Amino acid sequence: MARLLFPHLIAFTTAFITLRFIFSQSKAQATKVDENKSPYFEGEWAIPTLEPGFEAEYRQYLHYLDKGPPDFRSEYGMRPGAKVKGWPSKGGIYILYPCLGFELSFLGLDRFRSIPRPSLSEPNATAEEDAHCDKMRQLGAQWWKTEADYRAYRYQPHYMEVIAGWPAGGGVWVFKTSDTKARVRGAAIIHNAFNMEERCKAIEQLGGVFFENPKDCPDLDLP
Repeated sequence: MARLLFPHLIAFTTAFITLRFIFSQSKAQATKVDENKSPYFEGEWAIPTLEPGFEAEYRQYLHYLDKGPPDFRSEYGMRPGAKVKGWPSKGGIYILYPCLGFELSFLGLDRFRSIPRPSLSEPNATAEEDAHCDKMRQLGAQWWKTEADYRAYRYQPHYMEVIAGWPAGGGVWVFKTSDTKARVRGAAIIHNAFNMEERCKAIEQLGGVFFENPKDCPDLDLP
């Protein structure tokens, strides 16, 4: 009986392997995209599947990126919070990200729209930008030679973030943390603070350090 079934088993297996190969080849051909001819590419940007009626707006956004978007003092994307930047007169750049509700209010920035970088041709532009940077530094912003340097360091395992809170009675609370430490301790509670006093309490709760004289804190780049 086994001898009679064996040739049929071999034929079935061969047919199965052949059909599977043909199916995989057809699928590959069906999903192969020619970037030079496909309507799903715009310049260097791939166009994802979009909701009906949104494609024109998305194409306009891609053309905006291709031209090189202007720098923003505060800019919103798809994730919570804004990326806040400051360009001090000494050169380089300060960056805070993510910067959420109360922090944006502390910096005097709009919580519901991105703010372009102010024109340097405005009167007192340099002094105003330095004052903005000083406020950012109070929240723990670090100075970088270029934004590319910030991006290169931000996603390194040894990256450390500094978060500061300024109580009404004076001094400063500081919490310095890695991504791993922040995850373990639940450091995101800091972003739930409605005001500076709540922020200070959250930092204290997470094990932050209090400095009676803010200048004694080695992790804050204060003016």
